[in-house]
Amino acid sequence: MSQFVISEDIKATFPDLKVLITKISYVNVTSSDLKLEEFKNLVIEETRRFIDFGILKDMLILRAYRDFFWRIKIDPKVRSAIEALIRRTVLGNPLYHINTSVDAYNLASIKAEVAVATLDADKLRGDLKIRLVEKDEKLLGIGMNKPLQLQGDEVVIQDSEDSKVSEATKKRLVAVLRCSRYN
Repeated sequence: MSQFVISEDIKATFPDLKVLITKISYVNVTSSDLKLEEFKNLVIEETRRFIDFGILKDMLILRAYRDFFWRIKIDPKVRSAIEALIRRTVLGNPLYHINTSVDAYNLASIKAEVAVATLDADKLRGDLKIRLVEKDEKLLGIGMNKPLQLQGDEVVIQDSEDSKVSEATKKRLVAVLRCSRYN
């Protein structure tokens, strides 16, 4: 099983950063599922009922991810995936629909307020690593049409469009990114 490695420079800069990882085999990814759609509706209803738009910026966990983004020099206007999902839900916008795997981990992110990522374990080569990039490195991230030119001070998790979960996926690697002082 691939491991998730946090580089030494990232460990020194973010000592509270933890990544929990597990592999799930015998996965059946489909385009959609009625029970998952019912659960999605429940999560949307609960989120809208219990989270007020005005408090989003002050929620400790969302603040922790925002602070992490700022420290790794991501534009302050860019929201974490968790904040973006919760924000979409609270504002009444539909959640993105990709497939049952991606939709399920998006719901898990909303419910648990933690960053969850899933990758096709059979497509991964070697360990996943969170690290600083080198100047002029290019990154083709999941969902990107063309590689992004990096400046050399960004933090990345090495994954790519090639490792995304599809309906052909049979084994998933699930990673949860957390900062232990907040969650």
